[in-house]
Amino acid sequence: MEFLENEKAKAMLHDMTVHGRASHAVLLCGSRGTGKKLFARYLAAAYLCEKNPPCFSCTSCKKVLAGLHPDVREITQYTKPRSFPVDEVRRVRKEAYISPNEGACRVFILANLESMGQEAQNALLKIIEEPPEHARFIFTAQDTGAALPTVLSRVVTVPIAPISEAAALHEVRRLCPQADEAAIALVNRFFPGNIGRMTEALNTPELLGEAADAAAALESVKRNDRYETLRLLTQKASSKLLGDFLDDLEILSERSLGAEDGEALPKRRQMKMLQAAMEAKKSLAMNANKALLMTALCVKLYE
Repeated sequence: MEFLENEKAKAMLHDMTVHGRASHAVLLCGSRGTGKKLFARYLAAAYLCEKNPPCFSCTSCKKVLAGLHPDVREITQYTKPRSFPVDEVRRVRKEAYISPNEGACRVFILANLESMGQEAQNALLKIIEEPPEHARFIFTAQDTGAALPTVLSRVVTVPIAPISEAAALHEVRRLCPQADEAAIALVNRFFPGNIGRMTEALNTPELLGEAADAAAALESVKRNDRYETLRLLTQKASSKLLGDFLDDLEILSERSLGAEDGEALPKRRQMKMLQAAMEAKKSLAMNANKALLMTALCVKLYE
């Protein structure tokens, strides 16, 4: 799969690798579904390329992109708040000192930095402060707020953004040939330019329902229907997909900032709504009481 658009990120990749300015620690930051994992593999391939990095055609590049290179370890299974074990970080620290098998370095891709608690990030800090010369670390996160300031100061942050709507639709149709146009139009309404979220929603109807509910909640705020907003949010407090709902609420709130229609809320109000959604996600990550969290979110959406 090709990594589309994001020319700024590609330029940073070129600058870091071709011109010998590669950092030992990089944080790929962007909304869920924007291609951070794919770009992480692109960067890992650049670190290990046998030719002119990254060529994507040599044996090493092909192995990395296929997830088969022995010098690349991907840790992507931890997605829930504080689910990334400290012991896993300690294992990474030990493995970082082992010499590479085939390439010039060992690359560790640690996805979802927001799944690391403070203890895990502090343990991580020790290895990114003084890493072995052959070790490279690639982290992903939805926003820089997921990282402790001490960690953030020791990584190069690369933003990953959604792509153009037309390019995303073309890729989604290629990846999901079984999807009908009505379903594609619906997911495009919620997640324009976000290939990951669009394909995920097409393949998982429950996630499409969460997006629809998030859109309904924001529409109720737009109508100033406080009762309906409270009803929708408190209903979500018991949902197993609350995290997905809040992700969607953040994405849709961010999108509303670019709305030019006459019914759009004032920009200052929209910024507060986006901030409220982001704060709710962080509170959920801190294991806040879900019922109280959603009630508080309702209040903040109307401030």
